[in-house]
Amino acid sequence: MTATRVLLGEGRLRRAASQLTPAYRWVCSKDAVRRRMAPWLADVAVDDFSPTGRGLGPDDGLDRLQRDGHLRDATVVILGVGRGPEVERSWLDRGAAHVVGADLFAYPDDWAVVSESARQRGVAADFSLMDGSMLGLRDACVDVVFSQSVLEHVLDLDGFLAESARVLSDNGRFYAYFGPLWTTYGGPHVGALAYDHLLVDDEEYLDAARQVGDGWEHWLEAGLFNRLTFDQYLEALEAHFVIDRLGVVASRDGAAFRYQHPHVWAQLLERYDEKDLLINLVSVIARPRR
Repeated sequence: MTATRVLLGEGRLRRAASQLTPAYRWVCSKDAVRRRMAPWLADVAVDDFSPTGRGLGPDDGLDRLQRDGHLRDATVVILGVGRGPEVERSWLDRGAAHVVGADLFAYPDDWAVVSESARQRGVAADFSLMDGSMLGLRDACVDVVFSQSVLEHVLDLDGFLAESARVLSDNGRFYAYFGPLWTTYGGPHVGALAYDHLLVDDEEYLDAARQVGDGWEHWLEAGLFNRLTFDQYLEALEAHFVIDRLGVVASRDGAAFRYQHPHVWAQLLERYDEKDLLINLVSVIARPRR
């Protein structure tokens, strides 16, 4: 598919996306196309870009790691594993030999079910209470460290990344898929409140989040959002890793808001970079910096 054909319209790509998600992501990531669709990314060296999220989900990165041989007989650590559904959904058929799930909270009944399912499929699966900033693991003993929807909640991000790099082997890979970033549409995970968290004070926003009542108000009360910008994430990552693959998913809701509320958008631009307002999710595959 040529760039000329692509530039005829995004609608055609979106209609075909359900069948052609890898191709869709690849086309959107071409420089000429990305400059047209996301000029606000001009200063970022992005490898993969999706304006919709199609073709750039967590499993797409896992597919890449699998194709590159990083999962064969691998020891994998999943940070922020929760109850463990992603272990069964995404890890037991990818060639890994040992999966270690770590979380700040214990879910022993759920973990036992997942461990037994893994055993039946020939994969060892263990779960443990561990802080990502203080991993109880030896140096260079892990092939892959993975986290999904975790980094935006990590308050000691430097410690978290330093520990991930420490436990990885020299040829190991760190893969994180995270967001929404704080400064984007619904950044505190309360989509119904759009960009209100950037427009009102914290207490007013918290009151509004409580009224929405979808559970994220408790995370706000506990201060479990680090509020970092995209550039701050990159700076922290590059201190400990060499980034092999950087992917960005745009906020469709944010793009719609920009056109529907131009006066509010102008107000937001007085305080925030447009890329921070429009980047929704980030995908990073990296190797430890030795």
